[in-house]
Amino acid sequence: MVASQPSIGAYFRIEGVDAQPPVLASLVRAASHLPLSPEVSARLPSLLGLLLAGWAIFFFIDRKGMRLAASAAAVSFFLGSSLNWAGESRPYGLAMGLTGVVLVCWQRSARETKRGWWLTGLAVSLALLTLTFPFGFLCGGIPVVCAEFVRWRERRAFDWNVAIATGVGLLPVLFIFWLSAQVKVALLNQFHGINPLVARPSLGNLAASVIFLVRSTSIEILLIAVILRLLPIRKREKQESDLRAFRPWEWAAVAGVFLTVFAIWGMAVVYTHYYFARYGCVTLVATSLAFGMCLSLRGSVGRDVTALIAASLICVVFGRGLVRQIREGSGSPADRSSAAALAPLKQVSEPIVISSALSYQQVGRYTSAELRPNLIFVSEPAAALRTRDFVPEFTILTYRNLGVLPLPIADYAAFVREHERFYLLTDFNSSEYLPGLLEQAEYRKTQVSPLNTRLYHYQR
Repeated sequence: MVASQPSIGAYFRIEGVDAQPPVLASLVRAASHLPLSPEVSARLPSLLGLLLAGWAIFFFIDRKGMRLAASAAAVSFFLGSSLNWAGESRPYGLAMGLTGVVLVCWQRSARETKRGWWLTGLAVSLALLTLTFPFGFLCGGIPVVCAEFVRWRERRAFDWNVAIATGVGLLPVLFIFWLSAQVKVALLNQFHGINPLVARPSLGNLAASVIFLVRSTSIEILLIAVILRLLPIRKREKQESDLRAFRPWEWAAVAGVFLTVFAIWGMAVVYTHYYFARYGCVTLVATSLAFGMCLSLRGSVGRDVTALIAASLICVVFGRGLVRQIREGSGSPADRSSAAALAPLKQVSEPIVISSALSYQQVGRYTSAELRPNLIFVSEPAAALRTRDFVPEFTILTYRNLGVLPLPIADYAAFVREHERFYLLTDFNSSEYLPGLLEQAEYRKTQVSPLNTRLYHYQR
């Protein structure tokens, strides 16, 4: 919806509802002009972002005698849980890619003498990352600051060129804070600023972020332990060791990416009051980098056979998961959407109420042309506030108030006064409150089809 706005003015009119910086919407808009289906073009930036991340991981690790280790690190990223973000039309894949580019540009600007282009790349990639992901300035800024602090302590000299490039790249953070202020205003106007329980930052969902990271990278952690302790290691010559060794500030940069999880959570506690474990997804880039760097710590087995073994083991472990993902992703989008549950209905005169705010627009896209005029969402903000997460409903209500939502929304009190019979499609989402309200209003429901547990007919 944001990407399809006809002008810059229209974009800024609804941007305070979308709560996302403009880079992703701009790329989706550009991709929509390609000869691709909308489902693919909307996800193309995420796909390209993951490819960018793999490229960055490889080039960060790659140095004399480490090409196989660099390949193993990139393979571990592509065949790990990062693939889950390839099918998301959200900024996480692109954020991972740009985080990797920031690290590569910083690394080259710290290592090379002719570094003008790398400093420019550092500033540009930091700016793009900041304008892609609301917490992107932390994902890019913290690793550079950590690395430069260690580099300053080691060299006893401050690199003003890197500092200036970093500062310029982080200037768009001013727009991010303006955007978040607009979101807060819209939230206060619509829902009086009550925080959704599901995303309220707590030590519990901080722990969920750590568990998410460990679960996503447990195979890599195991392989590091195997490679560094059990495999026979050949001692390297000093010159070879110097060429392949990673400097302390490079390790600090990777460690800084891990620290972003805690920084994002801290900002959620004091400012945004909204946090999910997925916000720390850029740490998947850091884990693959750490994996590749650990392969360089204690020499090599032959011509980097260690890295080759690691890559092979990762392929074996994750191969089945990749095949499963591909198999589960088969079938048309319409058949895999919530709209498929409406198949028993051919032509009806009664309204079809969509109970979940998350799936309302999806159903509106994929349902048949005969049923689309009957679709409606019924809203009761007071009840929504008592659910775990009312943000999806807040979004579509505000879109309606702005006049850009192409689907109708009815107020609950008016709807139940005017309708005694209708259909209801439920996703059994924890934020759905309508079935409970209708039961209190003494509606009787019957299942439309014995095998379809999501579609019901209500009458009073």
